[in-house]
Amino acid sequence: MKRRAGIDVSGLPQFAFGSRGLIWWGIWGFLAIETTMLLICLVSYFYLQDRATDWPPPPTQLPDLGIPTATLAVLLLSIVPMHLLERAAKRLDTRRTILWTFVCIALGIVFCVLRGFEFYSLNVLFDSNAYGSVVWTIIGVHSFHLVTEVLETCVIVSFLLSGHTEPKYFVDSTDNALYWYFIVAIWIPCYAVLYLAPRYL
Repeated sequence: MKRRAGIDVSGLPQFAFGSRGLIWWGIWGFLAIETTMLLICLVSYFYLQDRATDWPPPPTQLPDLGIPTATLAVLLLSIVPMHLLERAAKRLDTRRTILWTFVCIALGIVFCVLRGFEFYSLNVLFDSNAYGSVVWTIIGVHSFHLVTEVLETCVIVSFLLSGHTEPKYFVDSTDNALYWYFIVAIWIPCYAVLYLAPRYL
């Protein structure tokens, strides 16, 4: 019986950006789970709102828009350096990838600090009433994602700074950018629901 020759894969690239990489698909699966979780939180918010006569229930006051809007602005601004980081990583440009990673980390830290003030400005505690519980949960879940993303970005840049400039670390940077974009995108509807809808709808 004649044996079939094996397939020679030695010529295939050892790394791949975007949909050609396995981690990219894993991140999309993770994002689907996280999106579902936040949608469940928002559905819970609307359910509780529908059962209440006043929203938020007295004596709770609606939070001011100043700090939440500032946090949204910082988050939206972070898209620019993250996009530049992603482009530099795809060119395997170590210096610019590190530079833009540090800019993203700085903006992420600014956002985390502002988020702390945002919690303080809500005019309600998590155990005050149903409104407080669901608002703190939604903001808390998003904050957890952001903090872990900033920490992950710090880990990635630490590898680059320590001389690990193999292509796979640049692939990690571009995959990390995908998660960052998700954190920005998912907060826009959350901001609209929590801060704008109670005022204007």
